Amino acid sequence: IKQMSHSVGTTTTSGIYVNDELIKYGDNTGPISAKTILMDKRVEYAVLETARGGIINRGLGYDIADVGIVTNITEDHLGIDGVDTLEDLAYVKSLVAEAVKENGYAVLNADDEYCLSMRERVKSNIILFSLSIDNEAVKNHVLSGGMAIYSNGSSIFVNKGGAELPFIEVKAIPATMNGILKHNISNSMAAIAGAIGLGISVESIIAGLSTFRCDSAVNPGRFNIHDINGIKVILDYGHNIDGYRAVIDSLEQMKAGHLIGVIGVPGDRTDSSTITIGNMCGNCFDRIYIKEDRDKRGREPGEIAALLEKGCRMGSIKPSEILIELAEEKALEKAFLDAVPGDIVIVFFEEYQILMDTIERIKTGLLKIQQIIA
Repeated sequence: IKQMSHSVGTTTTSGIYVNDELIKYGDNTGPISAKTILMDKRVEYAVLETARGGIINRGLGYDIADVGIVTNITEDHLGIDGVDTLEDLAYVKSLVAEAVKENGYAVLNADDEYCLSMRERVKSNIILFSLSIDNEAVKNHVLSGGMAIYSNGSSIFVNKGGAELPFIEVKAIPATMNGILKHNISNSMAAIAGAIGLGISVESIIAGLSTFRCDSAVNPGRFNIHDINGIKVILDYGHNIDGYRAVIDSLEQMKAGHLIGVIGVPGDRTDSSTITIGNMCGNCFDRIYIKEDRDKRGREPGEIAALLEKGCRMGSIKPSEILIELAEEKALEKAFLDAVPGDIVIVFFEEYQILMDTIERIKTGLLKIQQIIA
C-alpha cells in the first residue's frame, strides 16, 4: 500500500506506526490501539494486528473490515479467559474472518485445519493460501471458482477459478532469505492475498514484497541477523511452539558452526507447552541459556526456567550445556562470549530495545579491544 503513496497506519506487537513513524512502542494489538489508528486523520489504510485477549475482553476495536486475515491457530494462551482448547481459540479468532464486509475477503491459511474450519462462519469471499501446490482444500476451492495463493517452494502462484498465474519468485522476496524462512513464504502469501482483496495493483504488491526485509529498520525483532566478528546474533520474537519450530527449522538449514540458544517463554503459557519448547530446543541447540521475561505474568521467579530446563533435559543436549541466566541481556552477553566465528546465537526475546542496546555494547567493546590491539 505504501508503494502507492498512501498513508498507512499499523498496530503490531512492536508498536503503533503511521507510515514509518513510531507512535507508541510495545505490544499494541488491542482495540485501544486500533482506535488510535482509526481516529488518526492522516491514515488512509489501517492494518491492525488483533490479539486474542483484546477480542475477548474488549472486542475487535472496529466494526467491519475490507479484508480479514487469519494466519494460524497455535497452542498459545490456552487456559486463559475460558479458552482451553484450540477449537476454543479458533472460535475466538474466527471473529476476524467473520467481521468482513460481504464483498470483502477473508484470507485463511489452508495448511491449518482450524483456519479452514472458519469457512462455514464466513459470509464474504474467501482466499486460501498454502505452502503446497497439492493442498486438497485449495484444489477444491479453485475448482469451485475461488481464489488461492500457493507455492512450490521456488515460486508463488495466484489461481482464480482454475486459472493459474505465476506471481513472484521466492528468492525475490528478501524476507524469505532465499526460501530458508518458510514461515515468511507463508506470510508473504497472506500479504499478497490481503493486498489483492484491497484492490492493490500487482506491480505495487511485488514492489512491496521485493523491498521488505528481516532487519531492524523494516521488520524489527523478526529474525533480525546481526553479524559481529563472524558470529551471527539473531533476534526473534518467537514465543510459542509454532514460532520456535519455524525458527529452529530455519536455523538448521543455516547451521555452519554451533547453535547457541537463549530461550524463554511468557509466563502465561501452559506447563506442557513450555516443556515442549524446552524439549525442541534440547534437540536442536549445542548450548542453551535459559532466561525469563521481566513480566512474569503470574509466575514465580524461576518457575518458567525450571519447566524449560526440564524440557531441555528431555532432549539430546548434554546437561552440562544447559545454563540458567534469568536476565536476557546478561544471557546474550554470556552466549556471545561462548561463541566463535561460524556460530549462531539466537535470542527469543521479550524486550527488543534492551537487546539492541546489548548488541551495541558488545560491538563497542569489541571495537575498543581491536583499537587497543592495533
